[in-house]
Formats: sequence, C-alpha cells, structure tokens
Amino acid sequence: MPYTTFNRSQIFTLTESLTKSADHYFDPCTLFTELVHQNPQAPYLLFESASTDDQRALKSLIITQSALTISALKSHVTVRAITTLGEYLLAYLQEIFKAELIHFQDQEAIFDLPFEATVRPRGVLTILDPLLALKSPEFSPFIGGLLGYDLVGDVYQITIPEEGRERDLSLYLAEGLITVDHQTKESRYEELFLSEITTRLESYKSFNQHLKHYQSILDRMSHHTDFPIISPELSTEDHTIQAVPTDRKANQNGLASLSRGSTQGYTHSYHQQYSQSYPQADGDMRSVMDPKKGVQIPDREPFKAVVESYIEQIHAGKLAQIVPSRTFTVPCPDPLSSYRALKTAYPSPYLFYLHDPEFTLFGASPESSLKYDPKSRELELYPIAGTKLRGMINGEIDDALDQLAEETLINDPKERSEHLMLVDLAEEDLALVSDPETIAVKALMKVDRYRYVMHLVSQVVGRLRDDLSPIDAYLAVMNMGTLTGAPKRYAMEEIYRYEQVARGSFGGAIGYIQATMEGEYFDSAIVIRSAYVADGIAKVQAGAGIVAESNPDREADETENKASSVIMAILQTSSMAKVA
Repeated sequence: MPYTTFNRSQIFTLTESLTKSADHYFDPCTLFTELVHQNPQAPYLLFESASTDDQRALKSLIITQSALTISALKSHVTVRAITTLGEYLLAYLQEIFKAELIHFQDQEAIFDLPFEATVRPRGVLTILDPLLALKSPEFSPFIGGLLGYDLVGDVYQITIPEEGRERDLSLYLAEGLITVDHQTKESRYEELFLSEITTRLESYKSFNQHLKHYQSILDRMSHHTDFPIISPELSTEDHTIQAVPTDRKANQNGLASLSRGSTQGYTHSYHQQYSQSYPQADGDMRSVMDPKKGVQIPDREPFKAVVESYIEQIHAGKLAQIVPSRTFTVPCPDPLSSYRALKTAYPSPYLFYLHDPEFTLFGASPESSLKYDPKSRELELYPIAGTKLRGMINGEIDDALDQLAEETLINDPKERSEHLMLVDLAEEDLALVSDPETIAVKALMKVDRYRYVMHLVSQVVGRLRDDLSPIDAYLAVMNMGTLTGAPKRYAMEEIYRYEQVARGSFGGAIGYIQATMEGEYFDSAIVIRSAYVADGIAKVQAGAGIVAESNPDREADETENKASSVIMAILQTSSMAKVA
C-alpha cells in the first residue's frame, strides 16, 4: 500500500544525454510520432518553438511518460495514476484532500474543489499546490497541458453552456521527459524515481533500459528536421517600426525568451523549404473553405448580425471590444501528419501536440498567454491584434508590396483601435497581480512576420507581487483579452450568449508550470490556430475582434482567413492519406 506522506528526498531524477554527439541530431516530431503509434492509449505531450525573428527551431520538449493525469469539469477534479510513482502521488493527494475526496476506484480519485475567494482562491488548480511543493534539488515537478477557456466559469461565476463542455483542464505530471535544444543540438532524457520502491542501482538499470529504447528509435530515424529554412526577408529585424503616432512610450529592447529568442549566429545544417500550398490570397482561401472537400462552414449571416449588435453596444458604451468566434469542422484522419504540415508551413513561437486517449489537440500559436520567470518575478503578456497577408507575387515575398502591407496594417484605424484597447486591457490585467510601479509596455505595435501573414504585437510586463504565485496570476488574467474583449467579464458573458456552446480548448492556454528551487516557471500559449480532434473530426475555431470601426463582412472573412491555415494542413494530409 503506498505511503501517504512524502519526504522530498524520496523522489529523485536521473538524466543523461540522449544522443552521442551533435551529429546525431534528430527530429523530435518523428520520435513523438513513434511513441504515439507504439502506445496510443497513453497520453503524450509535445511542445516545440520557433524564433519569431527568423522562425528557426529553438527548443522541443516531449512528455514521454506521465505519472498522473489531472482533469477537471466544473469543481470536480479527476486524478488518475498511470505508474507506480503515480499511485504514491495519488495516495499523497488523497491524504491531503481527505475532506474533498468524493470517489476513488481503480487508481482514480475525484475531488470536489469549488472556487471560494477566501478559502480556495485557486479553485480546481488547488490540486497542483501539494505536487509543486514536493520540489527539491533532485526533483523539479513538471506539469504540462491544457487550461481550457471554460475554466472562467467557476472563477468568474459565469454560466457556461452545457453543450460541448467536456473538460475544463487536462494536465499531465511528467515522469519521463525529453528536451532538445536545436541551437546547440543537445538533447537529454530525464526520468523520475521513488527511493521507497527502488534502490539506486535498480533505478539506474531501469533508466538505462528506457534510454536505450529511445536511442534505438532514433537509430531507425532519418536525421532531418521539420523546421524549414527562412529567407532573410522573413525576419522582423529589418522591419522595425520607426515611429508610431501614439502617446505611449515603449522600450524596444524587449525580452529574450525561449519562445521568441534570437537565433543570431546559429547555423542550421538542414535545407527543407516551405510548402507553397497554403492560402496566399483570398481566392486561395476560398478554395480551402469548400464544403465539397468536407469542410463544414457555419452560416455567415448570424455572425454578421451579432457583429452589428456588438457595434451597437460599443456605441452605447456597454462594450469597448469583443471577440466572437465561428467553428468549422473537417474530417481529420491523421492528426499527426496534419500537425507536421501545419508547423512546416507555419513555424510559430508555440507549436504543440497533445495526445490524450480521448482527444487530440494540435496547433501553431503565435501568441503567448502568460509567461513568468521566477528569477526576475516578471510576468509578461504579448497581445497580438491586427493581421494582414504578406506582400507576395507568385508565392514569393515582394519587398515593396510587403512594406506597403505593413504600412497599411499599422495605419488601419480599426486595427490600431483594437490593438491599443487590448494593450490597455493587458495593463489592467497585470495590475491585479503586479507591483503597480513595475507595469510597463516594453514594445508597442511592432510587426512580427510569418510566412503568409504579419501581426501587430506588443509586450506588456509587470513584477508579480511577493504574496502571489504564477497560478494566481493566470487565474487573474484569464482569458486573454485578444480572445474575450473589454470589459472582460461582460464580453465573456455576451460571447457565451451568442455562441451557445462551451469553447473548450479554444482561447484557453496550453503550456507548463515547473517548480524549481528558484521558484515556479510558467509559460503558456493561447490556443489559437489549432484543431481539437475527437472521433476523427477536427473542430477549428477562429474569432474576430469587434470594435466601433468593424465591418461585419470583413470580420466574417477574418475568421475564415484565420481558420484556413489549419484546415489546409488537414486537407493536405487527408488527400495524401486517400492516395496512400
């Protein structure tokens, strides 16, 4: 019977280089695919990142084995043990949450953890506290996964539609972890062990067996990468906005980060080029949004009507901005291949693939949700609002057209109005959890360029108050203003009234929290440009920011433009599957 009390030193980590040399560099996505195919009933999680500057690969991370899975619906949290270590951890949680335990069977426990502002301000996320508290010099708990949009229901006391509401969160405590640094070409495997059930010698033997298993998979793999080489014109380095007519002042230096770091001086040895099959113009986009190809497209008229009603509310002073969405569906027989196609055509700061036995979630998000560095205690929001197609001729970037597209974007009254309101909202959100004098706009209305589109972005930071954790910060700022609107609570209520369906993953956050002796690292992306796949059907959702200057037809077009890249990836790989 597992012990219910833990000594921190009972859990320890073994780690070793996964590859023998930099020459043995490999593609993590191919390894991940092999793991999923070997055991599709197990959960796996893949995070990858590409630089915003030139969109080269930065880092990849794979949860190869989960000790626990943690899911929640409303106030009920379900924790399932997958491994022997997971069983001990589950018994530990049962001991701590005795009063909240409402069911236990077959190594699965259900706890009732309703949000209470004074007693339980973290609601269902309270379940993470004792797990993160186990940190030690030999154990840094790593928990990754999805924080769904509908988590706001319990915290904000907002009524969530029952239709489509399945999970408010899906998290996984890593027992086995592979990390890859694409710049140094270093990769490592680490695994957790429990001294209570195994000696150090037995642990080393087990660890080496698992290490050799992964190395044997790598030996069978061809050595290539899915991240394409980007030509210099895609870098934002040469497209800095010199002046933006606004009364804001921003520090243009910005922060170097794992997801948006610079790759200056890094020489990539692979030469895979971009696919040219993605939508590059309105005509291409319309060819993607084709019911004959199995794409289910919602009627535009109800969406246009609600946009009109929101514009009226904005003029009446009830709303400043709001972000309704439309949902498209399409058959998706091979999500892994679709993800590979999406990331090859659209390298992004946040690439993710979550494989759960009950569903799959993959995407290429350009926008962080919340980042936190415990060394500086700095919180960061990175609002993106304002998108325009790159200036292209015959699929190639034309410098003059591209510069014209940038100028049109940053001078568009609608885009500027929407973006500045979201920067205001980001500052207001961070004010809830930051020392007031530390809130700053480090970058304002700069342009990030991707293969097919450019985005208007800003960077807002603040120092987390000493009495709060990054989980407190996330609960205070969710969901991001770029997916809700302002005033935020009223906007979310209005969105639910129109959409009549729970949003699930869309607009929530995917990422991780890791407790170290330095503190808790938190990094997450907004779940956009993504597909939620269940029973072979992909749900692709996309929103549009509505302000006073909005045009209903253009906003409907915007949702289709945003969804088209994901749908194209699915259609491309679906047609390949049929040929095969």
